[in-house]
Amino acid sequence: MTPGQRKSSYTLYLASIGSDHSLNSSRVKEWLASHAAWGFCGHFKDALDDPDYDLKSILCNEHTRKTVLRVPVDIEDAIWKGREVVDDDKFGRLVQRGDRVQFLLNAWITPAASEVERQERSKQQDIQMLHQAFTSPFVGPGLTWLDEALNTYQAMYDQSVHYGKAISILQSSGMGKSRAVAELAKTRYLLSICFRDIKNPEYDPKKGWPPHDTHACRFFCEDAKSFKPKFKGEELAAAFLGALMEVVGEQLSGDTPISPEDFSKIWKVEVPDGSKVSNRELCFEKVRNAAKSKLKLKAVELEANRKGEGELKTGWFGSIYTTLMKEPAKKLVELCGNAPFIIAIDECVELNLGRISMEPQEDISLPALHRMVKACDEYNIWYIFMDTNSGVQYVLPRTGELASSFRLVKAFSPLPAFPYFAFDVMADKAQKPSTPHGALDLAYLKHFGRPVSVFILHTWRVLTKEIVQYWSTLPDHDVLRAAKLKLIGAENFDVRATSQVFAILSSRLLLELGITEAANRLAMTAVGRHMRILTGVTSAEEIMNTCAPSEPMLAIAAASLLVASPSSYKAAINLLVKELILKGLVLERGRQGELLARILLMMARDFAISPDPKTTEARSFVSANHVTTVTLDKFLTALLGDKLGVTHKPKSLHHGLLRWATKHKLNFTHFLQVNDNIHELTPEFLEYCWNRGIALTCAYNQPLFDILIVTYHGDLTQIERSKFGLLVIQVKLRIEAADRGL
Repeated sequence: MTPGQRKSSYTLYLASIGSDHSLNSSRVKEWLASHAAWGFCGHFKDALDDPDYDLKSILCNEHTRKTVLRVPVDIEDAIWKGREVVDDDKFGRLVQRGDRVQFLLNAWITPAASEVERQERSKQQDIQMLHQAFTSPFVGPGLTWLDEALNTYQAMYDQSVHYGKAISILQSSGMGKSRAVAELAKTRYLLSICFRDIKNPEYDPKKGWPPHDTHACRFFCEDAKSFKPKFKGEELAAAFLGALMEVVGEQLSGDTPISPEDFSKIWKVEVPDGSKVSNRELCFEKVRNAAKSKLKLKAVELEANRKGEGELKTGWFGSIYTTLMKEPAKKLVELCGNAPFIIAIDECVELNLGRISMEPQEDISLPALHRMVKACDEYNIWYIFMDTNSGVQYVLPRTGELASSFRLVKAFSPLPAFPYFAFDVMADKAQKPSTPHGALDLAYLKHFGRPVSVFILHTWRVLTKEIVQYWSTLPDHDVLRAAKLKLIGAENFDVRATSQVFAILSSRLLLELGITEAANRLAMTAVGRHMRILTGVTSAEEIMNTCAPSEPMLAIAAASLLVASPSSYKAAINLLVKELILKGLVLERGRQGELLARILLMMARDFAISPDPKTTEARSFVSANHVTTVTLDKFLTALLGDKLGVTHKPKSLHHGLLRWATKHKLNFTHFLQVNDNIHELTPEFLEYCWNRGIALTCAYNQPLFDILIVTYHGDLTQIERSKFGLLVIQVKLRIEAADRGL
């Protein structure tokens, strides 16, 4: 066989083998039929003729295979490399069958990997998928918004008013915070440091991407505790930032100017596989060592500044800055010219390693880092603080009386938080369904919503792994399960958990939170763990303004969780009313009971799925990856009863209305608030509402009607826009409560 032929056959081998390295039988036949296989064929024939012939010892000897049998490289690797022979009985039976192809395919097996090996292999696969998703092409306007916001922040910054050149990016999971910042580094001088899972020395892909920067984490977790005497958190922060600026300054001070994109390549995040040390890791190791050297070199000076009442004086922060940061900061901004240098702190709340206090502590904390950021006001160095699982008070610098203590000249205000990221960025890429039935397909509906990173888990054990950038890239059979896990933050729905019940119902009912302390705590949890979106922050009161946007996959997931258990459904509604609405955590907007109307309509839609609305059996909101529709007659019966709530009219009228309603279907999964009065409804708009699965809650002063639900009359596999219709609902409070038997 010539080298060209061997290369060709090896290519064929790569295309034909499976994950267990077994060869396609046609390739084996091809080799056995060639003159090159004469050695093997002869030995195989001898084994059949002579029971005492030791074919196994010949084949298990690598030297014999290569020199006597002349086995090609592709056959050699696929059959024997990393594999072991079957037991003697099975080996003998395979020989006696006389089928050389089946013998070669089945006489050697891949040994079962140990549990440790399987876990490590699974971990590396997870890491590869995370990295691939993170580096895929960026989609949507989020990057442009962030870039323009930086210019706005720079223009509005007032050193006498604001608490440091720090921008806090707060947003729900899966909105693309880290991804947008990584993309921004291609056009601006920016370096991101990740403190994800800071105390864990090993990176765990279950925690998300990008991975933590090991040397940065170890400096604050290990090195900081080894110093005798220990340094204050502000000194640790200043030493690390000063060392970072020194290392970056060295990289930018070469004879050839370095563009932001080329600089970002120096610090590029690479896949941590343990086989080699990345350049980024080497850079952070250099920063870590330089920070330790700074502290040891300046220990006496730093201690002198802390003696007596020194640390409580306004000048203490300035002295730390002057000692550890000022010179490298000055050099860095000179190298960047007019452009700002940006340091992004990803998973910043992880830095709160000790007790959170406004007084200086020996452990690093976010308040300590904020103080040193403010101390560096004189130079054009900006900071981005990113986090999800936290409240505003942990990320934004503290203000008010605590901040205006004797340690600071006056009370400063943080810059407004940045919560603005794109939504529905993949909606335009979805092929518009050609029929009303096509709009029920999860393969279509998953294109609406947020960029999202999904890791499907069963408790702590991976069942199915799909680490993706968008709902739309999830396989159809996995997207619903992924949506459930992201929505409730757990494998199973706990109807006693207020945060889970709120997450499920708010994704469908337009629940609005109040401004109480308890409501704000619920908002923090909802944003951090349950996919609620942050729309703004009132810094002075640290109140989070949040909403549950129109996201079909989350609404469908919520509906599926509710209808799976009628008893849990009832318990969830009871908790909503008694613990959230009556206690003021959830606002009941409107004078006519619009929220209660939405609850009733949602329940009627869900219970109408079953032929018997009163059944106590589980229902299925999704069937064959399609949302289950309900007919209008079933919906009205579930909502109003068999007599439609009217007892003094002839039965023929009830029956006639219900017969007419059997031809109309509805499919809404959640409600959408309309902010302006509706003056015209086009068939195209009705089709859009049907396709997205939304029912409309009208503006407060909308005349005549309050809620609109789209229906379709006819065969769902055929589309005629004229057959889209509306169920028009006007909400009014009764003077007296309705009879419970209604």
